[in-house]
Amino acid sequence: MTGPSLSALVPGMVDAGRVRQVTGLMDVTGRLTWFVGPGSSAVLLAFMPAEKLFLVDASTFMVSAGAFAWLGRTVTAGLAPAATSPSDHAELASEQAVPRALTVLRGHPRIGWTLALSGVGEFCSTVLTIGIPI
Repeated sequence: MTGPSLSALVPGMVDAGRVRQVTGLMDVTGRLTWFVGPGSSAVLLAFMPAEKLFLVDASTFMVSAGAFAWLGRTVTAGLAPAATSPSDHAELASEQAVPRALTVLRGHPRIGWTLALSGVGEFCSTVLTIGIPI
C-alpha cells in the first residue's frame, strides 16, 4: 500500500530526469530493509537481551532522523543560488521554488495518511520481529 504512495511523491519532489533513478533507489532500500532488518534482529537476539535490542533499534531511528535533518539543510541550501540583495532573493525564490515534503503531502492528503499508516505498520512489525522469538 505504501510503495505506490511513495512513488507518487517522487515526480513532485525531483527533476523529471531523475524520477526513475529515485524510484528505483527507494524500491531497493525498501526491499533491503524488509530482508536485512528481521535477519539482523534474529542474529543480535542470539547475543543480547531483547531490552538492549530495543535500544539498538531506537538508536537507528535517531541516526535516521539526524541524517534526514542534515540532508534537509544540505540539499535545500545547495539547490538555491545565493542572492546578492533582498530583491534578488525574492526573484530567486519565485524562480526556483524547492518543493517541500509537507507542501506536497498537503496537496495529496491520501498519500500522507498512507505514509502515517505505514509508519504504524513498521512500528508494529518491529515489535513483532523482536517479540516472536522471545
